[in-house]
Amino acid sequence: MTAGGEDQHLAVLLLLIWTHGPLAREDLARHLPTWPADVMAARLGRLVALQLISVCTQGAPTLYGPDLNCSDVAARQVYARLSGACACRHCGCTDEWGCPDGCWWVAEDVCSSCQGAPLTA
Repeated sequence: MTAGGEDQHLAVLLLLIWTHGPLAREDLARHLPTWPADVMAARLGRLVALQLISVCTQGAPTLYGPDLNCSDVAARQVYARLSGACACRHCGCTDEWGCPDGCWWVAEDVCSSCQGAPLTA
C-alpha cells in the first residue's frame, strides 16, 4: 500500500520531529530544504491539530517536539498509515521507526519486541 503525496510528507515530518526533536523551524528547513516556508507551516499546523506534535513558544526559537499526550505507539501507527509502510500490528513500528530498544521482523506484521503479545481490540 502506498500513501498519497501529502500523507508521505506529513509522515516524513512526523518521523523527523519524533526521532530528532524538539527542533526549531530553521532546523526542520535544513532537513527539508525543498519545502517552502508556508508549506512547512501548514504541515506543522496539521500535525499540531492532530495532537501528534507540540509547539513550545517559551523562549526563542519556537520548538516543535513530540506531543507528550501522544504515545510513541500511537505516533508510530499514524506514521505507518501516512507513509504506507508495513508496520507491526501491535506497536506500529516500521523499518524506518523501530521499537525504542530495537527489534526485527519475526512475521510479516509482528516485530520481535511484540512476539507473543496478545492482540488488543
